Amino acid sequence: MVLFNRLRDHLSSFDLVLERSVILLSIRKGLMLVVPFLLIGSFALVVTSLPVPAYQHLMTALWGSHWKFIWDSIISGSFGILSIIMTLAVSYSYATESNERGKPFVNPMIAALVSLCSLITLSGFVNKGVSVAAFGASGLFSAILVASLSAKLFMALSRLERLRVRSFTDGASAAFNDAIDGIIPSLITVFLFAAAGFILFGLFGTQDLQQLTAGIFVSLFRHLGDSVWSALLFILLIHLFWIFGIHGNNVLDSVARGIYAPALTANQQLVANHLAPVHVFTKTFFDVFVFMGGCGGTLCLVLAIFLNGRHKNLRRHAAFSLVPVLFNVNELIVFGIPIVLNPVYIIPFVVTPLLLTLVSFTATAAGMVPYTTHGVEWTTPVLLGGYSATGSMAGSLLQVLNLVLGTACYLPFVHIAEHQTRERMKRTLARIGHAIEDSPKARNRSDLIARHDDVGMAARALAADLKHDLDRDRLMLFYQPQVDDRGEIIGVEALLRWKHEIYGSIPPQVAIALAEESRVFDQLDSWILDTACRKLRALQDLGIGGITMSINTTAPRLEGNAVCENLKAAIATYGIPPEALKIEITEKDALSLSHGTIQRMNEIRALGVKLAMDDFGMGHTSLLYLRECIFDTVKIDGSLVTGMMTNPVCREIISTIVALGRTLSFSVIAEFVETEAERDQLQSLGCCQYQGYLYSKGLSGEELVGFIESWRSRLALVADPS
Repeated sequence: MVLFNRLRDHLSSFDLVLERSVILLSIRKGLMLVVPFLLIGSFALVVTSLPVPAYQHLMTALWGSHWKFIWDSIISGSFGILSIIMTLAVSYSYATESNERGKPFVNPMIAALVSLCSLITLSGFVNKGVSVAAFGASGLFSAILVASLSAKLFMALSRLERLRVRSFTDGASAAFNDAIDGIIPSLITVFLFAAAGFILFGLFGTQDLQQLTAGIFVSLFRHLGDSVWSALLFILLIHLFWIFGIHGNNVLDSVARGIYAPALTANQQLVANHLAPVHVFTKTFFDVFVFMGGCGGTLCLVLAIFLNGRHKNLRRHAAFSLVPVLFNVNELIVFGIPIVLNPVYIIPFVVTPLLLTLVSFTATAAGMVPYTTHGVEWTTPVLLGGYSATGSMAGSLLQVLNLVLGTACYLPFVHIAEHQTRERMKRTLARIGHAIEDSPKARNRSDLIARHDDVGMAARALAADLKHDLDRDRLMLFYQPQVDDRGEIIGVEALLRWKHEIYGSIPPQVAIALAEESRVFDQLDSWILDTACRKLRALQDLGIGGITMSINTTAPRLEGNAVCENLKAAIATYGIPPEALKIEITEKDALSLSHGTIQRMNEIRALGVKLAMDDFGMGHTSLLYLRECIFDTVKIDGSLVTGMMTNPVCREIISTIVALGRTLSFSVIAEFVETEAERDQLQSLGCCQYQGYLYSKGLSGEELVGFIESWRSRLALVADPS
């Protein structure tokens, strides 16, 4: 367990490093942007190459001999230009990520187009011998490398003031000015990549990085020969490439076709001549027994998530990815989890296929499973593939064994990954909280859900979870007592509590902001009102009267007619006196009150319901509303209470608020009262109503009843010791 915790901590440290690296994050985000095109191409590939003869005959009979034309065109428009798509995605992500970190703005689209020009320039496309295939899936390594380097170079050059060409054309748009500014940085960047291509051609006779890499690997594996160590190195390299977002199968495709595909052909020829096959390692061997669900044995990861995953979003993603993974299309898992550049999954993603290679080799060499002698498309589902490749059920049973072993490898890392996600979410929640606090007005709050960074992604996920938990009544109200200077409990404030099943307690201001943006605030507000009124009715039924229930709302909520109608309905439904209810809005919200909202507040007061201004004294100007006597109660901001013991200015402000309360006939409650010294100081300043930990924290509905009864019993005992 200690070793497990140490591993978890080390992996979390790696995750922090990743969050700080602009290049690594941009590669990961770029790869995610490419997922739709990978899925489109993969789906088209499955449709055209599903290895079921009856299916192929049926499609030909239904659509004719050219039925694959449309699907082949889709493959060309996705896989065929995958390197171009990847270049644009990674460079655009790099530019946006760099801009979001506070550096001088550079237009992301121009950066992406410069990277595309750099890729084509480096490839020497106009030279004889360079084909369009260089811009397909086989060129992903070059695409990621060029996108990262060119975007970084272009961004750095664009931020040099001396390289900017300023345009002073009247009426020029911002896009035009960005384009003019980028002329010289673009020229320098593209020129340098053209020079690099010229040097490569001079040294090696080609400008194709993929071709150079493939040649090196083919020579290496021909030298190593057909051995277990060669096979393990082949699998290791494929998965190391994948970890960095590079399609390892494509990088080593020349090895697979030059060495392991001929091995299958040799086995077939031996069987045709009534001889025993001799090659354990064939391309089909790897496709069937190692790449189950795709590289990394990702079908095993999906099963591990179903067995050990607690986060419903993760399980939902695994369920969504299950069908593609059954056909060995793993992009949704590799880029969606993601596995790419994810330190948690590096170990199982590499170790699992190595283990499956050794187990499958041992079973085959020991004669428990026949050699692979039949060609099988890589999209063939598990179990069917094992049988088709070996002509024996033993092949399918070996796949089952490999699934069990691979799933066991992934199980502990699913737990670690969820822990890491929780830690990352805590940091993101803090950023969401800062974004809410920094907004000058509630109605001008930045759109968290609309953001395109990690904050936006987390906000969207949390908003969906909030709706889910609200529909299932999984939110709670806690109640914090309010006490006067005689020790009497005069009221309670209803406090929203949302305990997320994975991330724990979500700050109320975050829940409210997400509810407003996801348009479920009306539902949430109605739930809060109904729950609070039901609790107030329950207290009265127990003989606990004389208590006011304070309920928080926001200014935008007060703009509609629903709040008055809901109040009327709740008062009638639960038979509670209107004066026992108090609606609170913050001083910050009060700044955005419109004429219509003020009218609505007066309608609320006409019902007999009280109004309170919360967090008064935060520095905003709300004296106008006090002068007009809209509010029955003012709650002094906690920062004034905590500061008054050392700061005479805070004491003076509190004394002034209390004096205003006497003059304008509103009551004053001090929040965050935590010590008797603070209570005594407030009392000396004329404040006679208090709320804070000196009396109680927020209590659940059940705890509240016991607290009030116990409190009143002690108070009665003090008043009459006999």
